[in-house]
Amino acid sequence: MNRLQLAVLLALTLLATPTAAMPAWPSEGIEGRWTLHHRKPGVVEEETVQLLVRPGEGRSVTAEVSIPGVIVPFEGTFNPETGVLDLITHKGSESASIVLTLKDGELTGEGDLPIGQLTFHGTRTIGEPEAPERMALDRARPSEALNGDLPPELARASLHLIDATMDAGNIVGLSMALVADGKVIEVFSSGWQDFENDVPATAETMYRWASVSKPLTAIAALQLVASGELDPHADVRELVPEYDKDVVITAHQLLAHESGIPHSTQTKVRTVKKYDSPHPFVNRVNALDMFIESDLNFAPGYAFSYTTPGYVLLGAVMERAGHKPYADQVMERICRPLGMDTMRPDYIWEEIPHRNTAYQSTSLGPLPATWDDISWKLPAGGWISTAGDMGRFAIGLMGNELLEPSVKAMMQEMRTDYGEGKKGYGLGINVARYGGDRVLYHGGGQVGASAYLLCSPDTGHAVAIVTNTEGIDLSELAFPTLQLLNNQSP
Repeated sequence: MNRLQLAVLLALTLLATPTAAMPAWPSEGIEGRWTLHHRKPGVVEEETVQLLVRPGEGRSVTAEVSIPGVIVPFEGTFNPETGVLDLITHKGSESASIVLTLKDGELTGEGDLPIGQLTFHGTRTIGEPEAPERMALDRARPSEALNGDLPPELARASLHLIDATMDAGNIVGLSMALVADGKVIEVFSSGWQDFENDVPATAETMYRWASVSKPLTAIAALQLVASGELDPHADVRELVPEYDKDVVITAHQLLAHESGIPHSTQTKVRTVKKYDSPHPFVNRVNALDMFIESDLNFAPGYAFSYTTPGYVLLGAVMERAGHKPYADQVMERICRPLGMDTMRPDYIWEEIPHRNTAYQSTSLGPLPATWDDISWKLPAGGWISTAGDMGRFAIGLMGNELLEPSVKAMMQEMRTDYGEGKKGYGLGINVARYGGDRVLYHGGGQVGASAYLLCSPDTGHAVAIVTNTEGIDLSELAFPTLQLLNNQSP
């Protein structure tokens, strides 16, 4: 179970499991710290988590599943006669359970978790799991302005907003690109790319885009539509028969989040299978295994429901329609024309210069996080670049270089509200009005990242913000900064 999956469980509260009053079972039975191993679908190397079990009254136990930075509490029972350890935690309609059996000094069993079923095996280890170490962000925060030629009032006001946002959110490192007159006019950076090693964040720091990747994919898909290579209203199974659901889904529905495919937190992964490659999910069809066994939430076209797996399927459709790997299409169709020289897939097994260190936001403050493999969801949230390159993408999103006006208008048209659905989404981008102007925006968050892109085509201004700290609402920085830019215009 990776750190993000555990973070899903972190929000769950303890469920007290009533037990009959019995004498306490021997502490040498299950009590102590255990190292459990498991393998995720498609992952060759086993991963480990720590399990700490403490005895309670009778057969009751409390337990914690932990890795650095994340501790998930469970309660349950241990039966010394059968050796069965039964753990559960839940909140509302969501629950998670782990059932393990102790035999010959080893624990084996399964966990039924929101992200699917995982099989565990492990042995007792010595010592206590280390508690998350607090990070004291009390030393002077470094900062830089790449160009340093903004009007002084605009620069001071922008830096003030950045400082206030970082203080409020305990953000470790942040970079923000400002766009005006068809160019990136400034990149502010503040805090640390790597706090532990005292490496400051700079304009060269590489940050995850998270779900800001979706409008990138939408533009590349609409380019295929414009060239006649992709029929947006055809059954996607004509191109990707491997998605063998007995239902018609179109590329247009995938673009608009109207497919009914559940979001990542609701999906079931395919049973563990073997792949020829150590990194199988670079293959867009293999990536479908991360959700293909999930049932649809509703009939396609019936409602709006935001879904990362829907965009993963769209990436596979694009590969077949464009006769070229998805990543190559994005690089050729978008990144190179816009001069996005640092943009690349965030493959964690590759050495990426200036890649930021990952942090998560917790009640203890920011804590180091462990990178997870996001190759499976590249079309939906797997790209990485500098803040400046996200700003250059904003220029392309607002201009006519990537999409002809009629196709761009289709992308940026506000979709119909379905009652329970969401107003203001186009095709891969949110659409709204701010201060009387039309704005386009998309946020994103994942392990070690919060990101936000806000564009005002009416004024030509845009703000691109990326951080190495997950769980941050950056809209409260983006919109006031856009207003600063608008106020500077003659």
